[in-house]
Amino acid sequence: FKQVNDTYGHRAGDEILLRVADALRLGIRDCDYASRYGGEELALLLPETSEEQAMALADRLRRQVSNLVARSQEVRVTASFGVAQLEEGDSCGDDLLERADQALYRAKGLGRDRVCNAGKS
Repeated sequence: FKQVNDTYGHRAGDEILLRVADALRLGIRDCDYASRYGGEELALLLPETSEEQAMALADRLRRQVSNLVARSQEVRVTASFGVAQLEEGDSCGDDLLERADQALYRAKGLGRDRVCNAGKS
């Protein structure tokens, strides 16, 4: 987003972020929860969803986001996802978020525009 903001302005960056958020919101069920987690990070909580289902959903959403462009600029938009599952023994939601965050960093480190699973290396 820094490159978009620096090149096209904050309005374009905000527009892209809103389009990404809309794509995610429209791609999840009513019982799921989407939230902004950081500057450009968004978190999805998917209750009663298997790890395999979450991976498939994340990949579908990744592809949808990659088709987004800003209103008048040809801006390539990509999304990286880190998928983690609540584990027995987690003391709080922070454990889950930490694993998802590590998987997200791995996805970014492998070249972005991909889905990585916290349970798999």
